[in-house]
Amino acid sequence: MEFILVGVGCGFGAMARYFVSNYFGEQEGFPKGTFFANFLGSFLLGIFYGLTVLQGTPLLIFLTTGFCGGFTTFSTFSYEVIQYVHHKTYKKAIIYGVMSIGS
Repeated sequence: MEFILVGVGCGFGAMARYFVSNYFGEQEGFPKGTFFANFLGSFLLGIFYGLTVLQGTPLLIFLTTGFCGGFTTFSTFSYEVIQYVHHKTYKKAIIYGVMSIGS
């Protein structure tokens, strides 16, 4: 049963990330969509785990592993950092990497 909750939550999270990425997109050479999705997803993950009313419930699994797991994306972040390095924009790669990991 839990794998269904994770799958459905992940689907909703991925759709939300797609919307956020398209809404913010890349502006001024900075991937604001990915950064915002990862920042918001991490923030929500902390909130969900902090709500004691959710502890031990299937809703927690749906929201954390499912939704937040589908909403955040380490692979896109990694790809974008590698693209900065590939294009020799090292300063952007470092700033984006530090901001993303530090948030």
